[in-house]
Amino acid sequence: MALSAAFKERLDQMEFTRNQRLHLLQAGKEAQVNKSQILASKHANVQSIQGKCLLLDQKIAAQNLKIASHRE
Repeated sequence: MALSAAFKERLDQMEFTRNQRLHLLQAGKEAQVNKSQILASKHANVQSIQGKCLLLDQKIAAQNLKIASHRE
């Protein structure tokens, strides 16, 4: 009987360890999803800022063209 009790205890330990590892894996996956969402948001913000910079560059170029045409 002692052997089966020891065997059951070992199985319980293995199951507990397995559950801990699964929990850690799930937490890691959730953290990765959160990081991916943050990165996607930051990327979208960068693209938005790049678009605004492009518009400002175009406005500056148009103003410079007007200034140059008035000088002539």
